[in-house]
Amino acid sequence: MCEKEAEELRYILKDENDKEIGKGNLTGKESGKVTLAIETKKVEETTTYTYTLEIEFVETNKDQNHNMNAEFNGEVDVQLTEKTIPAKTTLAQLAALNPALTSKGNEAHFDGTSCNETCVNPKTSGACTSGCNYQENGLYEAPDENGTTSYYFRGTVENNYVKFGKTNSEKWFKNSTYNNYKYYLNQQECESDTDYSINACTKLYESNADMWWRIIRINGDGSIRMIYAGTSTSGNVPEQTGTGTMIGSYPFNNSNDQAEYVGYQYTHTPDAPVRNGHDEDSIAKTELEKWFKENLLDEYNDGYIDKNAGFCGDRSITTGTGIGDEYTEYGPYTRIEGTDKPTFLCEDKANDLYTIKGAGEGTHSLTYPIGLSTVDEQVYAGDYWARINNKYYLYNDGDYWLMSPRFFFFGVGWNYSTGPGGLGSYYINEAFGFRPVINLTANSLTLGKGTADDPFRVE
Repeated sequence: MCEKEAEELRYILKDENDKEIGKGNLTGKESGKVTLAIETKKVEETTTYTYTLEIEFVETNKDQNHNMNAEFNGEVDVQLTEKTIPAKTTLAQLAALNPALTSKGNEAHFDGTSCNETCVNPKTSGACTSGCNYQENGLYEAPDENGTTSYYFRGTVENNYVKFGKTNSEKWFKNSTYNNYKYYLNQQECESDTDYSINACTKLYESNADMWWRIIRINGDGSIRMIYAGTSTSGNVPEQTGTGTMIGSYPFNNSNDQAEYVGYQYTHTPDAPVRNGHDEDSIAKTELEKWFKENLLDEYNDGYIDKNAGFCGDRSITTGTGIGDEYTEYGPYTRIEGTDKPTFLCEDKANDLYTIKGAGEGTHSLTYPIGLSTVDEQVYAGDYWARINNKYYLYNDGDYWLMSPRFFFFGVGWNYSTGPGGLGSYYINEAFGFRPVINLTANSLTLGKGTADDPFRVE
């Protein structure tokens, strides 16, 4: 047999197009297996693929008499391993708990053609108070940023409830003007605040209350994205409208006079401008991560909350530069108001897919894995631009911020929000609600049916 010190026996594996897909050194391999190549292929029942394996005895220009009368033999074995799609696996796990969870495919419509006769097209026919999306209720699918399929809930679904986590403290508030709230740790602190003395104190949530969520989608990697839907101490599902479905009302950011401020994180350095940086935190990120640390740290440390999934604050540019006070239109504006084509894909993952350190990809700039829903996710769920649809599961009869920027216009940054009038946008320094979005690990939900009286739960 060939000596191990010299490369005397080599192989090359080629496909049907004579493309080299594997090569290596067989010198000194007296026994055992050698992996020639690994490929991902689509295999049907009668699929045939052709390969050529070339074995070469290499002339080394040295004494090779030790190979005289040597023999070489072996077998080529093709092993087929089925590659599962993680989202399908998670869907199958949830469907085992509730068989009604089946995909309706990718035939949802986002231009109003799914509406009933009362509201033929929400872009031209005004309010859809009777429920524009009633024909498209259920679970649909769309491409995901993980390169696979994502399953998302749409319309007036009643099988995406989750009960997960408990609040670790109570929260009270007063308001002075429209959407201008001040928050307190307890009732005494609230009532002793003389600055807001003319307004009554209201409890937003109690300590040790069950937190409720609604599943937005099963991500392509199998993790489960869900949005906060309030708290309850009775065991029953909380009211799905009003301030109780939010953790508070805050500006997306304090400043709005530079395009950079539309970001969940941003960099503002006038001498060296960066349109999609991560050096400073928005108010949204600051408040959401503070809430996460106060209420979800135990669940995070126990491994229930996914650490790889990101949150796309898409700052791709269609017009302008996204720097300073120059007029700028962002990618979501073109998709949602121009072409009616929402997407789960994040165009610039390195800068706009916000993730924690150690995640597989993204910015690696978050302290905790928490964000907001995107305008694309809202449209997939059943929301429409500037038209009312109160018959979809994310409708809460309140105004809340989304993750997506719209444009920088008239010297002001505008981000998307949603409310009783449908999708809209507002100055980023205006106070609107925050509805946290987190992702659970793929195998975490093992109990319940996803209904209001028997929500999905972890063990």
